[in-house]
Amino acid sequence: MHSYHLSPTAYHVLLLIVELPVMATWLAAFYGYSKLRDYANSIANTPEEAGFKRLTLGIRWLAWSLILPTILSLISNSIANSHQSFHPTAIILTNYFNLFFPLVAFTLMASGVDSLLAYAKWKQSYTQNLKPLLLFFAALGGIYCYLTLRYINLGQPDSRNNTFYLPGWLLLFTIIIPYLYAWFVGLLAAYGLNTLATSAKGVLYRQSLSLLTAGVSLVIASSVGSQYLHIIVPRTGHLSLNVALLIVYVFYLVIILGFVLISLGASRLKRIEEI
Repeated sequence: MHSYHLSPTAYHVLLLIVELPVMATWLAAFYGYSKLRDYANSIANTPEEAGFKRLTLGIRWLAWSLILPTILSLISNSIANSHQSFHPTAIILTNYFNLFFPLVAFTLMASGVDSLLAYAKWKQSYTQNLKPLLLFFAALGGIYCYLTLRYINLGQPDSRNNTFYLPGWLLLFTIIIPYLYAWFVGLLAAYGLNTLATSAKGVLYRQSLSLLTAGVSLVIASSVGSQYLHIIVPRTGHLSLNVALLIVYVFYLVIILGFVLISLGASRLKRIEEI
């Protein structure tokens, strides 16, 4: 309100407008999850059941990662607005909230895809073609580490430049490394699903699985991108109307598209099972 000279009413209206795209991602996420859950339930007692169950569980965690960290962040920042001494704690909690849920989600999704690959004959070709993905991840991780640490005085966690409010060793082991791990297994999940989709037998099954793969890949890529942006442009606990917010909205739109594709792919796969 102080930064943009807003009245209390104007502030709340602006906050609602800013949060509307976030709410749209929630709706799309749980709709896509419900369709994938229905398909996973329809293939019970098949070799693929375990893999799709874990993939569905990962999607559910990813859907919750769009809601719970946002709500918890709003609560902690509201407390910080009334008690300024709580501000560093609010930022720390927000960073951990936004890390934990995607970390669990991507791990479950990668485990599910790995299980699906284990029942297929494409495991060897999948592992042999990982070099481009590894190169991309190395570049992604290197740039991320540079941009995260470039302004931080690791020896002084209370420094104004340390927007994470964490000592260097804690930042490394509880933020940087877990994020790199989450992104890597997320990329592996998307890559493995693409291997399944391109190698599947049957035109209808391949097309349906391709829709599902495209949706999961978009959701993972957008989630990684938004997390990447928040790490590069650290959270302040205040609403900022800037280019970073616009880029986050682009990621939200892509996430919505991804979950729509997941729902379409899962619905088609379920119809195939019913025929």
